[in-house]
Amino acid sequence: MSSAGKPAKSASKFGIDELANVKSSRKKTSVASPSASAPKAPVRGKGKKRKTCEDLQGFPLIRQQFLDYINEKLAEIETYLGHVEDQESQIADLQQMGVLKDLKISDLEKELRATKDEAVKALISFDYEKRDITQDAKVSAAITMYKIQLQMAAEAQDPSFDKGTWDVEG
Repeated sequence: MSSAGKPAKSASKFGIDELANVKSSRKKTSVASPSASAPKAPVRGKGKKRKTCEDLQGFPLIRQQFLDYINEKLAEIETYLGHVEDQESQIADLQQMGVLKDLKISDLEKELRATKDEAVKALISFDYEKRDITQDAKVSAAITMYKIQLQMAAEAQDPSFDKGTWDVEG
């Protein structure tokens, strides 16, 4: 029990926000009625007595140092949390960029496949045209040769035709 009649809180149940409400025992004793005496600590094994108000004169200084230390650590935690949030946002951005990169690669691969398909179709078409042109040229050459042979045969049967005018090389 504290001097104000409230049950004492353990250190694990003591909150940071309650530190502002804590007053030194020196101030509490001056506010308390003169008839109220400061309760004494229960006697433990060796019989140590509770410190008197004069012994706790340094408590406000310790309290202030404790509050400063807590505030410093809270600022460090906030800074750390800020860095963590920044890193999490950077990770999210990198993951999004990775997804976009994968989508772009997929699109480029589709375009590459389409271009390859078009190139193969163009090569096949070129081969067909080449074959058709070659075939047409062969047919034209054969027709021309047959015409020449027919003309030569017709000329060979004509007794009045001079056979020395034939183009043998042609």
